[in-house]
Amino acid sequence: MTTRCRIPWPAWVAALFVGLGLLMIGPDFPVQPSLMASALADKGSGSGGDDGGDDGGGDDGGDDGGSDDGGGDDGGDDGGGDDGGSDDGGSDDGGDDGGDDGGDDNSGSGKGSDDDSDDSDDDSDDDSDDSDDDSDVPDDDVVVAPGAAASPGINTEKDSSGERVAGEIVMVDDRAGLLATAAGLGFVLRDRLTLGNLGVAVVRLGIPRGLTVAQASERLQDALPGIEIAANEVYRTQATAIALSADHPARLVGWTETSPLCGAGVRIGLIDSGVDPSLAPARAIVAESFVAAAETAAPTEHGTEVASILLGSSLTAMQGLVPGIQLFSAGVFSLDADGRPLTTAVRIAQAIDWLIGQGVSIANLSLAGSENSLMRLAVKQADARGLILVAAGGNGGPDAPSAYPAGYDSVIAVTAVDGRMLPLPEANRGDYLDFAAPGVGIPVAAIGGSERQSGTSFAAPFVTAVLASQLATGEPSNREALIAALIRGATDLGKPGRDDVYGWGMIRARAACGEASAAAN
Repeated sequence: MTTRCRIPWPAWVAALFVGLGLLMIGPDFPVQPSLMASALADKGSGSGGDDGGDDGGGDDGGDDGGSDDGGGDDGGDDGGGDDGGSDDGGSDDGGDDGGDDGGDDNSGSGKGSDDDSDDSDDDSDDDSDDSDDDSDVPDDDVVVAPGAAASPGINTEKDSSGERVAGEIVMVDDRAGLLATAAGLGFVLRDRLTLGNLGVAVVRLGIPRGLTVAQASERLQDALPGIEIAANEVYRTQATAIALSADHPARLVGWTETSPLCGAGVRIGLIDSGVDPSLAPARAIVAESFVAAAETAAPTEHGTEVASILLGSSLTAMQGLVPGIQLFSAGVFSLDADGRPLTTAVRIAQAIDWLIGQGVSIANLSLAGSENSLMRLAVKQADARGLILVAAGGNGGPDAPSAYPAGYDSVIAVTAVDGRMLPLPEANRGDYLDFAAPGVGIPVAAIGGSERQSGTSFAAPFVTAVLASQLATGEPSNREALIAALIRGATDLGKPGRDDVYGWGMIRARAACGEASAAAN
């Protein structure tokens, strides 16, 4: 039987006018397939409804091979997608109420999920999916797809007690039972590190959603009494923009003659941003980076400047204090979310572990931050293994708390003075300071020439250099004996004896360095 469809006359008339209009427009009307596809996408994307909405835009850089297929994500891809993000073959099939359902063993889980109201963090076994959407738990282990924009940097949180990586804590033990307990409390494994030379295992854990680092540390510590739990503290370089003195800093410490052999045979470590290889192309600088491939490494400017004080520079014909040393450069700095250089307690512990394995005698740390139990353990183990640590005393100002690692007893803490032996105004004060050294208007290597820098960052390598010259002349590699020799030779400043401004006073070197080094080696 044939069924006829009767169209009411008003609709029939409307259709007639539409048809006539199309005939009048004709083939010159520019029908654009991209617009048509866009309209279809706007109509169909996120089928089933993303409660927060994909706003029809999808993921700008694409969820490679993926789609919002079916149910959508509760909370959606805020604002319509991940610019340049990548779920590498994943899809949000049917809507993930718990986010990306990822275990993300190395993903920095806790970074969040597609869902601002997720019930769980990354529950599945997607080892490479770092969750591409908004989150409330920042992460520094973002996987950047080839060709995609680099991670904006590590997110941190800061209060009166210091600065730390947000959304992360550290456990100094990696036994399976402990990890299972942590997982049961909502912590997610980010990374496992075995620091064999320090004799410790370190685990980085993403914290449960809704907790601060302090709250998460307390929760896990309550569940695992006796296990070392810490924040992953942040440390920064100690440089300032002040450049007041034109005095040659080597003369301030009595270094009047230096030969290319000064420091020969001594292995010095530099835990910093890395060193530009063009600084001393004729010298073999042994370099190792502890910045993950997915992170944005900081420029090597600061490390190169500090290294130039020790080695000199072929770019500027600048004379180094101990040009005969062998330098081991540990690159530990990446960028934070604001593009500023930072490093963490975990990376510094890795670098110390590596330097011990390389047979390094002295390590220079021109950086400072807050006290941290992992850092304390790494420093203690380094001291037990004979590695002497020299650190910047800090640029926090006279009222600032002690800076670390300089604040530990076994670390030689260095403050900065200008050409008139007056303290750097920004320098920390405290009974942890050991020595003063030139740190204002210090000539350092720079791209295309040289410049002057100030800060306790640039004072520390003077003490490192004096220690290296002592070792090069055959003095025993014993921290207590070396410090005693430094105290005997120091120029007392300020109040008699040790004080909170200058420590034991201005470091002093032998008038000549080089020939004795060659004879000893």
